[in-house]
Amino acid sequence: MITSLILIRHAKTEPRSPEIEDHQRQLTSAGIRSAKAALPRALSLVENPKEWRIWSSPAVRAWQTAEIAADAMGLNKIEKNPNLYSDEVIALKKSLVEEKGNLVLVGHNPYLEEFADSLCGHHLQLNKSAVACYVFPEGDFTSAELAWFVQGPDSSRWETLVQMETAMQRAARKASGSTWTFFDEPKNPDHLHELRDDLKNCLTLLDFAAPYLKKKKYQRTRETIASFLEDASQLRKLAIPSRTAEQWDSIPFVTPEAQRMYDRLRIMEAERNRIIAKLQSSGRQKAFHEASQALRSPEWKSIVEAEGVERSEVRRRFKKMKREVKDARAKYDALPDDQRSGEGARKLDKQEARLAYLGEAMGDLFAKEMDPDDYAL
Repeated sequence: MITSLILIRHAKTEPRSPEIEDHQRQLTSAGIRSAKAALPRALSLVENPKEWRIWSSPAVRAWQTAEIAADAMGLNKIEKNPNLYSDEVIALKKSLVEEKGNLVLVGHNPYLEEFADSLCGHHLQLNKSAVACYVFPEGDFTSAELAWFVQGPDSSRWETLVQMETAMQRAARKASGSTWTFFDEPKNPDHLHELRDDLKNCLTLLDFAAPYLKKKKYQRTRETIASFLEDASQLRKLAIPSRTAEQWDSIPFVTPEAQRMYDRLRIMEAERNRIIAKLQSSGRQKAFHEASQALRSPEWKSIVEAEGVERSEVRRRFKKMKREVKDARAKYDALPDDQRSGEGARKLDKQEARLAYLGEAMGDLFAKEMDPDDYAL
């Protein structure tokens, strides 16, 4: 008979689907993160972890959770036990009778809860990634005692991170694509316009996530993207209408005004070529690539990695931003016509555009009601 027994319910899993067999369903990104944050803390209560063995259900989601538990305990071997997937409590108990030492079981609900109930006679609610430890002082199941219990974490806190990451990754991919399109035809105004919009969107998402990101990495990434955007904006101001300077060069000028126009166009074209060459330099491209990678794999603060972020907190921040912009618009519209400025109107337009993009990019995160948790086994 075993000496000690730990029960672990697998972490949050992708929902059931006709296209995926149940035993092939995997952990979600939020499930993996929450388990990696919670299981090492819970299993730190285990004395002499190297003296334990791990059994896992053959289902992929349980095996993935078992791997996280094994890493936390410093173990390199996991054994599959079909009884942990077959929902047969009696069969599982029989398989444990001949075992010795300390054993971790990674499985599913409601099976694990039924097994736990059969040990001590009182019900334990095992949420995703919950950990319960039992000891058997008299060497049989009738003497089972609950030594300690750590409830599973709220995986929705890490789902918030995943949703913010997904939005930033999508924006980074789009900005990378528009950057190369722009480099192919740097004098195409449509490509320049798309690039500027994509860079603004990257900054919008980065700034929204700033309270949760490591400060130095956030600042470095923001400076790089903002610098790229500033140069692109300078190019926009240098747009030369109708003809290039080379085309103007072939036209005979007979007036001082025409000569001044020609000289101005030549200066503008030279400046535009200088900025394009600057953007295309290997150093700037390397810096932009690093910034893009930082957006795709954001470095969250340690406390955020460990505890996630409350979705309600993110919603409150977004609602506050909306309220502030709405109030600013109302105050501006209430001004007499002679006190309104084009600059003030443009500033409000930009703020409203950023909010609209945030709502589009992370709409699910800001929705009033959260999607139901995955209650599947």
